[in-house]
Amino acid sequence: MPASDALRVVTANVADATGLRAKGRIAAGMDADLVSFDDDWQINIVLARGRVMVDAGQPVVRGMFDRIILDQLA
Repeated sequence: MPASDALRVVTANVADATGLRAKGRIAAGMDADLVSFDDDWQINIVLARGRVMVDAGQPVVRGMFDRIILDQLA
């Protein structure tokens, strides 16, 4: 299966099924979060809300849940 078809299953199809009209596609006027994969399909970069969230496979921005867990482990 071509990558474009496989990705459509978890992007445009989900957005359409859930009524999220501004999601699921890269186009003018759309609200896009982007994920870049390496040749082995490992996450390389994640862009969301206009920010780099993951770079070189490592988290750059962490959410509240991450902070709580990391505090408990410290």
